[in-house]
Amino acid sequence: MIVADLTGAVGALLIFGLGLLDVGAGLIAVAAGVGWAVTLALLWSGGPTIFPVRATRIAVAVSIGAVAVMAGFLVDWAWARVEGGVLDPVSYIGQRYGPLALLILAAAVVAAALRAR
Repeated sequence: MIVADLTGAVGALLIFGLGLLDVGAGLIAVAAGVGWAVTLALLWSGGPTIFPVRATRIAVAVSIGAVAVMAGFLVDWAWARVEGGVLDPVSYIGQRYGPLALLILAAAVVAAALRAR
């Protein structure tokens, strides 16, 4: 499971880095890839043995994928604060990404859930 967590951390950095480049809607595809990669890492590192019940495996994969995307958003917010921003995290994400933030999060969750099945 550590491999899946590390994959999620790399995915968070990817979301953060591409968010700085203002990729916008392309982050939906990146987030889906992060969710997919996290689930593959979970499965390849013994996920079916550790989590033999499919619903539990799906829940763990979705959780790691969602946390990876949210961590990327929070690192983006922290970077903005360092550069002089004054908004709280929720306001910043709302101003920066708008409704796209929910689509980005949903893409990671759906991809993780589909791959964990």
